[in-house]
Amino acid sequence: MEKYKFRWSATTTIVTALFILAVTLMLVFTYPYDKWWIICINLMVVVITLYFAAISPRYWVVTNDGLRLTRFFSPDLFFPFEEYNIESTTKPQMSNSIRVFGSGGFMGFVGLFYSKKLGFFSSYVTDEKGDLLALSRKSDGKTVVMNGSYQIVCDKSGRSDLTT
Repeated sequence: MEKYKFRWSATTTIVTALFILAVTLMLVFTYPYDKWWIICINLMVVVITLYFAAISPRYWVVTNDGLRLTRFFSPDLFFPFEEYNIESTTKPQMSNSIRVFGSGGFMGFVGLFYSKKLGFFSSYVTDEKGDLLALSRKSDGKTVVMNGSYQIVCDKSGRSDLTT
């Protein structure tokens, strides 16, 4: 099985670097941690940082049965072809998305988002200008958007159409 790595855009790289620098400086300059509120704020920032680092996507693989998304420190996500419609999507469908609970650039655009065209959707996008896939669950319409090539998914799965 061939792995397709998630590539970071310049935006993702810059935001991630600046965020890590800011967190590091915050931890250094608030030392000593002698006040309870300093400890709480620092702990919250570290936990949130680790959470988004954990769910950030690493690579995806096409299997005979579906699409597997591997994340850094979280369990893999599996999208069976029988349960999901998979189609290519474009940036305009995601434009003006509202971040409900997610990262708007730190390690990608990861989390729960909302747009008028897609409704609520989970996002695993690290390069907002790259190819995008929309995976919609047939039973309830729940959508996941991630970087990926529709043509590669069709070729590797041996299927010509993944939207039905």
